[in-house]
Amino acid sequence: MSSRDYVVVENDDHWSIDLNGHRAGSFDTESAATEAARRLAKEARGLGHASRVMARRGDRLVEVPFEEKSFAPIARG
Repeated sequence: MSSRDYVVVENDDHWSIDLNGHRAGSFDTESAATEAARRLAKEARGLGHASRVMARRGDRLVEVPFEEKSFAPIARG
């Protein structure tokens, strides 16, 4: 089982999610990026991967509490 850390990062004028050095998404707020990262982490857990959501705070990473609640699947396409 692999581990996946979804890291919410701030860019110049938006927020995105970093997974293994690949950034995805463009969100207006940190909250929106965090919720998207939680959905991705939940989906990864459903596929058998250990996963966490992290947020960059200056030069360190802080784990964001991952609430086990129901999330709608992410639309693909």
